[in-house]
Amino acid sequence: MASTHRAYAEWTPSRLINWGKSFGINTQVLMETILTEKPHPEIGFRSCLGILNTAKGVKPEIVEAVSRKMLRLNVYRVSSFKSILKNKTYREKKSP
Repeated sequence: MASTHRAYAEWTPSRLINWGKSFGINTQVLMETILTEKPHPEIGFRSCLGILNTAKGVKPEIVEAVSRKMLRLNVYRVSSFKSILKNKTYREKKSP
């Protein structure tokens, strides 16, 4: 295993998906999508871990809203998660 991948040896797709599920269904689906988008799930570990580590200390409903927006936009990068979170573009526009 490449040295860059050894750090993720203790992680499994189900462990990442369950961690995502602890925030809610959208975050769970986001983790599943990231892991299935790659030719090998291990390639998606870094993105999943980056997103989930960024989500620590953030209210679950906000993590869910960011995940929902990412799924809607079909973007799966840590930088996208951070940008949506920072700029609060996850907020739903309310109809008048």
